[in-house]
Amino acid sequence: MPRRIIGEEVAAKALRLHRQGLSYRTIGTALDIDPRTAKKRVQRLTAEEQADHWKGVEQMVDAKYVDEHYQLLLCASSGVLRAVETHSRNSAASAEVLLTYHVSVALIQSKEVLLGRGIALTSGPEEEVEIPEKVSQSLLDGLKEHEPPLASALDGPGGWVEQWQDFQTARRKLIEEAQRLLSQRGYPPDAAARMAEAAVAEMTQSSKTEMVSTRVVHPSPLTDELMRSDYRWILEQINLRLEDLSQADTKVVQAASLLEKEILRLQLRGRPRGECSLCPSRGGA
Repeated sequence: MPRRIIGEEVAAKALRLHRQGLSYRTIGTALDIDPRTAKKRVQRLTAEEQADHWKGVEQMVDAKYVDEHYQLLLCASSGVLRAVETHSRNSAASAEVLLTYHVSVALIQSKEVLLGRGIALTSGPEEEVEIPEKVSQSLLDGLKEHEPPLASALDGPGGWVEQWQDFQTARRKLIEEAQRLLSQRGYPPDAAARMAEAAVAEMTQSSKTEMVSTRVVHPSPLTDELMRSDYRWILEQINLRLEDLSQADTKVVQAASLLEKEILRLQLRGRPRGECSLCPSRGGA
C-alpha cells in the first residue's frame, strides 16, 4: 500500500489538536493518519516554529544594536565637527588630543547606550561623566572605516590633521623666534618664553592672524614684570613674521570646511555607509 502523503494543512491540524491536549492516537484517528506520523509532523512543525521564533528574536536584537551603533557613530561625528570648528589659534594641543576630547564630550549624550554595553564610565570634576579615551578612539576609528571620504578629509594628504599640525609647527616657530629676539634684548629665558607666548597669543586671538597695533594691550602678569615698550616692540616684530602662520591658518580653515561638508552629509543621511570592525553581526547592513 503506498505511503500516504501528509500535506501541510493536515500537519497544521495535527499541531493544533496536540496543543489542545489530545494524544497522538486520538489525533491519528481524527485525521485518519498513523499516530507515529502525527507525532513526527507535530515535532517537526514545533521545531521549525522555535527556530523561526529565535531567528526573529535575533534579528530584533541585532537591529537594536545596529541602531545603537549608528547612534554612537553619529555622536562621534558631532565630536569631530566640534573639534575642527573650535579652531583655537592659541591651543598647543595636538590633533589627536583635540579629536579624542571632543568625541568624548559628544558621546556623553549616549552614555546610557555605553552603560548598557557594560562600559564603565568615570566621573571627572564636579561628578561629571567622562567617556574612557579608548572608547572614544575606537568609535572614531570605526567612523573613519565607515566613511572613507570623511577619513580622507580628516587624515589624508592635505587633511585637517595635517594642516593643524603644520599650523602648530608655524606657531611654535614664531614663538621660538620671538623668544630668541627677546633673549637678545637681555631678557632671561623664562621671562622671554612667557613674553613670547603672550605676544603670539595677542597677535592670533582674532579670526585672522593680523597686526593689532591699534588695540590696547591689556595688563597681564607679563606686562607687570616687563616694560610695556618692549612688549609693543615684540608685537611689531611678530607682525613682520606672520606670513607663514597666516598661510597655515588659512589651510586649516579650508581643510576644516571640507571635513564639515562630509560630516554634514553623514548627519543628514542619518546612517553611516559600509561597515567597521565594531559593527554588530549584520555588519551594518
